[in-house]
Amino acid sequence: MNKVIIAGAGPTGLMLANQLASCGIRVRIIEKKTERSVHSKALAVHARTLETLDILGIAERFVKNGIRVDQMNIFPNGHEKISVHLNTLKDKTPFPFVLVLPQGETERILEEALNEQTIFVERETEILACQEENDGVLVKLKNRQGTDTVKASYLIGCDGAHSTVRKTLNLDFAGGGENVHAMIADLPRELHPAADGSLYISSDGVCLLLPVDHSIMRVIAIDKHRQNFDQKPITLQDVQSALDRISTRTIPLKNPVWLTHFSLSHRQVQSYVHSHIILAGDAAHIHNPIGGQGMNTGIQDAANLGWKLAAVLNGDASPSLLDTYQDERRPIARSIIKQTNFLIHALMIQKPLIIKLREAVMKRILPHRFIQKKGAEKISEIHLHYRDSSVCKSLYNKELPRKALQAGDRMPDAKLKGMNGDVHIYEVLAPSHFTVLISVPADRLDYARKLAAGLPSLAAVFFISEDGSPFQTDQLVDSLKQFQKGTGALSESVIGIRPDGYIAFHHHTLDAGKIESLLSVWLG
Repeated sequence: MNKVIIAGAGPTGLMLANQLASCGIRVRIIEKKTERSVHSKALAVHARTLETLDILGIAERFVKNGIRVDQMNIFPNGHEKISVHLNTLKDKTPFPFVLVLPQGETERILEEALNEQTIFVERETEILACQEENDGVLVKLKNRQGTDTVKASYLIGCDGAHSTVRKTLNLDFAGGGENVHAMIADLPRELHPAADGSLYISSDGVCLLLPVDHSIMRVIAIDKHRQNFDQKPITLQDVQSALDRISTRTIPLKNPVWLTHFSLSHRQVQSYVHSHIILAGDAAHIHNPIGGQGMNTGIQDAANLGWKLAAVLNGDASPSLLDTYQDERRPIARSIIKQTNFLIHALMIQKPLIIKLREAVMKRILPHRFIQKKGAEKISEIHLHYRDSSVCKSLYNKELPRKALQAGDRMPDAKLKGMNGDVHIYEVLAPSHFTVLISVPADRLDYARKLAAGLPSLAAVFFISEDGSPFQTDQLVDSLKQFQKGTGALSESVIGIRPDGYIAFHHHTLDAGKIESLLSVWLG
């Protein structure tokens, strides 16, 4: 019997397959299409996604192949520029920028990483039907050889907005359209060679210019005067007219590589987990593309689900752990749906007085560094947390300082000293097991080692001191105090970190029995 069948080899499915493979789980990943799409709407890879990919050890492959955007130039009335700096997060993440990378490239890198673990995408293969059983799910597949029925412990639907898996469950994909249509044109980069993004907002609509790669740029336009498409293909003149009206700039467009249009909508299923059938990514939720959150949200779904599913299949956790996937991830998608829906309606306002007010507010607040930093935190997704989930609430530690990290918070990066030089926190995290960081004075290190010797082997343990010289690979020195400041750790704090880079628990004393019981909440 197959342990896991993943339907869909987009970013969500490929990320999940990589997560599971890193935990020793063999998967089958199937894809209806014959090859990766050459054209794709998703371009942005945000900081939190890069941090997650860093845990897998492949973030640098993405950075190397993408274009780093450090600044977004916003024109609130079509011509007056406000520069928004994305590198305001350099004290919070090793990736203080938006990485522009076509979705096809994201899929290529993830698929190559999967191939290195001898798992290959089965293309031209689709699901016809599935039926749940007590100990798994029967899946009817169709490929070039014909049809076949196979059994799996779990079927994961990562097959997009038109998910077959979701439809076989007869789930309501609640939501609707936003009565807004957008146009996309991919064009030669020489027309707009700047590495920064440019966002034009006016009473006529919205227009975004971005680099796609070293030879292609993209124009995304929402033209209030061109909203009735009637399924007709757009022309380059449609995009040119929108750009001319909205931006008041003269950029003669020519030689389009790709022209398309799409309508904006938002939808979400009520439940992601249905016993042995689970939904992730666009199969579970969709929203409009403002802020480039869609693909990143799907990848984070996979990161959250992957380690939990592996723990269940490896016998390290009960199936009830999978309920925390729904508990943690559904509210995140719901929040993004609300935010993007609000923003698109704010941008599509028709009343002249409200438009003037919008321009005035943007010009007043956007130049402030504090506002830019908060905005960057939201877009990058590093502000997201799971504190409000039921399990994380139960692990809240009142004995810690008010600003200390708690269960469900994202683990921030910190530069430490290791035996062989500088070490970043995300370099010691792993997708296959928990990591326990013990903050301990150098003179208590031997005691802490004896305590840690009794912890389960499912966790890797590192000891962090504020001074001294590391003489073993598991010893780190927080000489810059970045770890202490970022986590609020006390002199003998013990912080458990999940394989997805979120805090599992934060305890304030060296107590082996307590630490083991805290680990067992997740791996019991």
